[in-house]
Amino acid sequence: MGAGAAILVVLAFLALLFGLAELTQATTGVGVIAAGCLLAILGRMSQADHHHKKLLEALAKVDATTK
Repeated sequence: MGAGAAILVVLAFLALLFGLAELTQATTGVGVIAAGCLLAILGRMSQADHHHKKLLEALAKVDATTK
């Protein structure tokens, strides 16, 4: 994950913390759903980053064998 993505993750967590601090009893359910969505999105970003790195490694191996 690059520096720009890391900054965005930190900002997302800060927004989450601020949002959770501002919840009322009536909006707690929405806050829990939002927190779950944020964690799912961050998990998917991590999965995609891992897959991208593995794909680049595989392509580098193929490129090295064809030269």
